[in-house]
Amino acid sequence: MADVIATHLEMARSGVDKYYPIFGKDRRKWYTQIGFRPETTSMQFIRMFQEGGYGFATVVNEGGAIPVDTFATVNNKDYYWVKRGLQDRRSYESISTDQYGLSKKVAKKMAKAMESTKDSTAAAMFNKHTSTSGAFVGPDGVAFVSATHGYDGGTWSNLGVDESNTSADLSMSALDGMIQQLMLVPNHRGIPDPQPGPFNLMVHPKNASLAHRISETLKIQGSANNDVTFGGALISNVIVNPFLTELGAWWLIAANSDDHGLFMLRHDSRLIESDRHKETQEVSIFLTEKWLFHFMDARGVQGSAGA
Repeated sequence: MADVIATHLEMARSGVDKYYPIFGKDRRKWYTQIGFRPETTSMQFIRMFQEGGYGFATVVNEGGAIPVDTFATVNNKDYYWVKRGLQDRRSYESISTDQYGLSKKVAKKMAKAMESTKDSTAAAMFNKHTSTSGAFVGPDGVAFVSATHGYDGGTWSNLGVDESNTSADLSMSALDGMIQQLMLVPNHRGIPDPQPGPFNLMVHPKNASLAHRISETLKIQGSANNDVTFGGALISNVIVNPFLTELGAWWLIAANSDDHGLFMLRHDSRLIESDRHKETQEVSIFLTEKWLFHFMDARGVQGSAGA
């Protein structure tokens, strides 16, 4: 009999119900704070276009022909959602002797694990922001954060804090410089298409204190100074994301989801089901979801890898 209950003996110990609830607290969804726009498809993939635009209107003489112009879908990419799943498999005995109801929390814990997976994969877009792997590049064929995003007649950059594409540690001056860079972004025809803000500032937890200090009203300890900063006035939210891997890296993301190209592609909905294995009298519970985090346009996002 000892062999039968050996795999779930810890559940029978006195006091487990006292410490277990701490793991049941509701958790924050970091990927929703970043602002990925949801897109749903019933197809195997979705094709997204980066829309171009018309040039400036030209002067037309009386009776003269109006020049023909068009906006072009200059770049496009096919995005495929990915199926992800979890399985819990346990004996019938572990369920029948579960006096603390831990087995009943399987679905809830699986759901939380799936949300953590989303947080991790959403953060991967930023952790691998300079990757030129096909899984991470956008419709223009370059990395998410790059100095070589193309437009008609040149390139533009969302890398670094100034026009030299220099990555610097987070500071008040670096924040101001990065915002100025976002205000110099051109559209696909080379016409100014500035991102005026407001922005979300996303940092690793190691930069949490600094990010809050420089993005809010400046309060210097031991002095009467209480100054409003240029950059801080344009930051609507600080996102302290524990799923980021680079301690010094930081990003500005347009707070309005219409001003950036981040999206979450979804197919179907969450599916949870169970299966009983007759030969072992075990029960399996499965949870699957189908989604993808990506970007269709890098405008509205500026990143620095830190110094």
